[in-house]
Amino acid sequence: MTKQRAEDDLDVLFAAARKDPPLPSDAFTDHMRQMAVAATPMATVTPDAPTSSAFAWLRAPWIWSAGTAFASALVVGVFVGINPPTAVLDATAQIFETPDLWDVSGYGAYGETTGDLL
Repeated sequence: MTKQRAEDDLDVLFAAARKDPPLPSDAFTDHMRQMAVAATPMATVTPDAPTSSAFAWLRAPWIWSAGTAFASALVVGVFVGINPPTAVLDATAQIFETPDLWDVSGYGAYGETTGDLL
């Protein structure tokens, strides 16, 4: 048998298969559909965990940046208040005519009032 003759025989078989294609039975199709539905993962909806209304404001997106900015300003303020740089001391000496920040507060070295604060 030559190569051309084998191809002609295959063409005859393929043409017959194309003319009358086999179809699966309805029972088989239903069974495959049920198996596919059973194998498909279903999405489950879980409700959000209830949050207390006292902490609901923490969900706001701006609250974390504002809180961080406030905390940073607090740390810098405490540091400058405890150990002021010389530029702050020089400016204080020029404005209030005193070389010490303690004198600006209105209290003396031992806690007694040095003058009227109003």
